Amino acid sequence: MAIRTVEKVINGKQYTFNTWGASKGLNILKKVTKILGPSVMSLVTDGGSGNVELLKEAVKEMAFNMDNEDIGALVKDILQDVKINNAPPVPSFDMYYSGEYKELFQAIFEVLKENYESFLGKGGLAG
Repeated sequence: MAIRTVEKVINGKQYTFNTWGASKGLNILKKVTKILGPSVMSLVTDGGSGNVELLKEAVKEMAFNMDNEDIGALVKDILQDVKINNAPPVPSFDMYYSGEYKELFQAIFEVLKENYESFLGKGGLAG
């Protein structure tokens, strides 16, 4: 399967990103799994329905495991090539997402979902 370009509207803004090559995808999957543990599969297979219990579990796992991984570096790596409203990738991650954690986590979720849904979602390991 080829790298594809994905467009999503998040918080009224047009997000555009490419799916990752296999090497980057595997490296990020390892890091995300270390942080979110088993809840990563539940979140992806849920398909973004906003299930509060799944989100609570993911946040709990993340808080417990955050010391094992540099979360800031990982998030920057996940969103590295994302364009917002057709502008170049965000030059100042810290400034752009300051106080905008809902948009930040929605963007992370969408990028992870597009990259791993065929593996973890319906038809993949989750059935």
